[in-house]
Amino acid sequence: MRYRLLLFSILIIILMIPVNSSAEERLHLEADNLQYIKDAEIIKAQGVAELDYLNISMRADKIEFDMNKNHIYASGNVIFRESDQILYSEELEHDLDEELTVFLRVRSQLESEKTDDPIYFTSPEMQGVEGRLEIWDSKVTTCDLEDPHYFLQAREVTIYPGDRLTAKNVVFWELNGRLPLFYWPWLTISLKEEQPDFMPSFGYSDQKGWFIKTVNNYFLEKGVGSFYLDYYSRRGLGTGIKHSYFPTEYSKGSLYLYLLQNTKSEQETFDYFQGRFEHNQVFGNWDTHLYSEYLLNYGEDTLFKGGISGDLTFNNNNLSLSGDYEHREIFDKKVELTGDFDGRLNTESSLTAVGTNYDYEKDTEGEIESMLSSYIRYDRRFPSDWDLSLDLNHRERRESEQIQSLIEGHTSLSLTRPAYSWEFLIEREDSFDTDDEDDLAFSRMPEISLSFYPARLYEFSPALDHLLSPLHLTAAAGMYYDDQEDLEAFRGAGKYRYRDSYSLLPNLNLTLRQEGNLFIYRDEYELLENNYFTSSTRASVRHNIAEGLELRTTYDYNFDLGESPFTFDSQRDRNRLSSNLSYRWANHRFRLRSGYDFLNDKYDDIRANLMIKPSEKLEFDFAASYDINTDQFKRLIGRSSFEDEKLALDVALEFDEELRAEQLDTEMSWQLDPDWKLELRSSYDHKKREIDRGEIMLVRDLHCREISFSYNHREETFWVNYHIKAFPEQRAVLGSTPEEPMLFDLELGDLFDEE
Repeated sequence: MRYRLLLFSILIIILMIPVNSSAEERLHLEADNLQYIKDAEIIKAQGVAELDYLNISMRADKIEFDMNKNHIYASGNVIFRESDQILYSEELEHDLDEELTVFLRVRSQLESEKTDDPIYFTSPEMQGVEGRLEIWDSKVTTCDLEDPHYFLQAREVTIYPGDRLTAKNVVFWELNGRLPLFYWPWLTISLKEEQPDFMPSFGYSDQKGWFIKTVNNYFLEKGVGSFYLDYYSRRGLGTGIKHSYFPTEYSKGSLYLYLLQNTKSEQETFDYFQGRFEHNQVFGNWDTHLYSEYLLNYGEDTLFKGGISGDLTFNNNNLSLSGDYEHREIFDKKVELTGDFDGRLNTESSLTAVGTNYDYEKDTEGEIESMLSSYIRYDRRFPSDWDLSLDLNHRERRESEQIQSLIEGHTSLSLTRPAYSWEFLIEREDSFDTDDEDDLAFSRMPEISLSFYPARLYEFSPALDHLLSPLHLTAAAGMYYDDQEDLEAFRGAGKYRYRDSYSLLPNLNLTLRQEGNLFIYRDEYELLENNYFTSSTRASVRHNIAEGLELRTTYDYNFDLGESPFTFDSQRDRNRLSSNLSYRWANHRFRLRSGYDFLNDKYDDIRANLMIKPSEKLEFDFAASYDINTDQFKRLIGRSSFEDEKLALDVALEFDEELRAEQLDTEMSWQLDPDWKLELRSSYDHKKREIDRGEIMLVRDLHCREISFSYNHREETFWVNYHIKAFPEQRAVLGSTPEEPMLFDLELGDLFDEE
């Protein structure tokens, strides 16, 4: 119970006086028991004491405030909060004038965007000053136990909350501090995703030999960067730098350079080089991006590429421009060049786009192949629902000494209304592979089309309106050319499309879809007088026989009369009946499908699927297909799965057309106890009598870490994998393969960014 005494009220009034010269900087203190020592001007608060000052608050068993020295001392279960950061310690001293905080016997935590778990740290002493925390002889871990399974121990640590943690003389300890594994002279742990991702690692490979890859980070006021120093015993020395800068909120960029030796090469210089530069700049509403990259891999290839792009927004309009260039030389093979430019302007009523692309290739014998492509696109929407579209393309191809050029595209003017639409279209498609002298492959010069809904144009009787509402009519006429038929002719077309649904009985529904086309073809010499008619009908009946039991029957019938000189108008005949019977009860499902092709006098396969689920943990699935025409099974599959808190088992057996076992697949995950789990994945080919896949893995849960032992029977590989759960991408791997008897790699990723 908190006692509100007269002394407490007086002290609250005293404590509301300004601590510093600013009238807004006031300190508030309350507790179960308060004592004011007048001569020393010291206030003592005990028993759940709480203090607030500016953006600082603290809670402790005991708080003392020295008003002469502007000094605060807290002890016993101290909780210190500054802005969004919370720290825990046994003792605390805070100087209000110097804004210096000293924590004693610290056990606290930090939140990081890079992990789902907090980062815990302990230290006998810590200071907080000028937006950073300085810690001595600290331990850092993501293990939440009082005695953590693993931790990083460092002589000096500096924490920049929300940014990074830097440390010196760091040792990685395992087995509750009994086993030292790794050492770093300097170390940085990123606390935000914007930090650059680096991968310091070391290990051994039979192909690469022993290697060590190190990174030395630096942090500037308006930039961050890293120096790379790597060594491969069978390759040589590698050095590099990456610098990211952000001088203003409107500009940022990066520069990356890397060189690598090859001790086996006859070249005395570095034989691998990679460089990349990027820059983003905003000028008002104009956003630009610039990049360039150069790669030299001696004896293989050389690559240079670069580009620039810009984006401008003004008055609800948008202008985008971009250009790219790439030059690649493949050693002793060929040279490749590629260039692109694109521009696009979007307004409220129009779109304008232009662009070009150039591809060039030259082989060692001097043979040249190139392609130059350009395009112009323009779309404009006018008032009263008018639309104009223009699309033009130009291509020029060069092969050896032969040069071919073509132009193609289309333009259209259209009007769209709720009841009808109208379009005038001119279209040309060219191809380098046609027999036509001017490379023409297809054209419409021009075509006029009209599409309308009769029920929306006129008001008929209610019954007739209901009957005509699903009807859609289209008429078109134009001059066509098709290179495949080497034919130019007039083409007139009339089309109707009808779709509607009917309720025949309470549980019986019919859906009808019908489409018909009438084509008229004439040429200028009156040698062609073809008429061609196509019809397509689909009738689908759905019968809900009983609860959960449904039968769907669909009949498709296509036919044509006459002959079309154009292949794109031709329709294939179709006369097919298909049925689908499905039944659902409780958690179980059954489905049976088949059909009959009247044209080919052939039955479709009978396909059946059955799912039986006796409980939430157990499920059986069966799938079978039977060929009625040959009177034999085509495939039969049986699958069972079981899953509870400890065991997940999935077994599938597949049979061939003669009902002989073909393949057995098994997957299992078994939680042997709270700490051990066994996983198995296998596939056995009964015909070949061999294992296609065989993997077994034993996983040990180590609270905040995990270690696994895996063996792949087919690849004959064995791996031991260790990682910290908070950082699953960072892991230490030890294993062997037939090619490399010993493999070791420590991939610490962006968890440990050396400084």
